[in-house]
Amino acid sequence: MDLNLNLSQKKDYPSKQYLNLAVKEKKALDLKIIIPSVILIIAAAAAFCKFAVLDRFARVDAAEAELRSLNATLAVANAQLEDYDKVLEEYQKYSVNWMDDVEKSLVLKTDMIDLINNEILKNSETRSLSITGNTISAQLVGLSLSQTSALLDRLNARDDVQDVQIFTATTEEALENQVIVSLLVTMKLEEGGEE
Repeated sequence: MDLNLNLSQKKDYPSKQYLNLAVKEKKALDLKIIIPSVILIIAAAAAFCKFAVLDRFARVDAAEAELRSLNATLAVANAQLEDYDKVLEEYQKYSVNWMDDVEKSLVLKTDMIDLINNEILKNSETRSLSITGNTISAQLVGLSLSQTSALLDRLNARDDVQDVQIFTATTEEALENQVIVSLLVTMKLEEGGEE
């Protein structure tokens, strides 16, 4: 090992006379990237405004217009119903509310009228007709004995007819083989009705 150091020899140390600062260079803005990015951002903002804001306002406006329309329709309906109590009172005169409990339990008069129109008056004319309770009383003209028999069979075949009574009489008013028929039809009561 050589411990002799040569001290007389001059050593070169690094020496710098100026200062080198680290500076980042600024990149120039590239318009090829900036312009499409700005357009994309503007398009996204416009789409957001349209779908999230303007469309919602349009739906709210449409709903308010529909509400105004429905309110106008309701006002017209309420105006038409102003005299409801008067109409109801008039209606009740001709409906079941004027009947007592016994009459309410009877056969519907509309069913009796259907029977009269579809069966009894089918081939005849009526002189008199009355409905009392569940009974139809009719005096018919213009029927022959065979037509009277066919009427009796049709009435007895119906499920809503309980009993049929026919009385015939001939008078001077009767034409050829026609007779005057007195008819008494008793309709079946619905369950719970009184006989």
